Amino acid sequence: MREPMRHLILRRPRGASCATIFVVSLLVFTVVRVLPGDPALLIMGTEASPEATAALRRAMGLDRPILVQYVEWLGRALTGRPRAVDPVRRRRRVAWS
Repeated sequence: MREPMRHLILRRPRGASCATIFVVSLLVFTVVRVLPGDPALLIMGTEASPEATAALRRAMGLDRPILVQYVEWLGRALTGRPRAVDPVRRRRRVAWS
């Protein structure tokens, strides 16, 4: 009786766990994207030039298609590596006109 139960416990949760993680990641990404407000504009403030805000959007990858953003975000989340170029965390200027 123990062996079949062990097999069931080890076999079933992997597929269900992967599916659950995928669905939760998709929900988190979607919720963050549908929140009102532009992240680049919130970071730069209202006094920033449109060119500087656009440069920050490019640096953050917000100008890419949503599917590309999700795949990159999921890859970084799974590997634990932050964005290669992160001007906000490094407090570097993106562009000033």
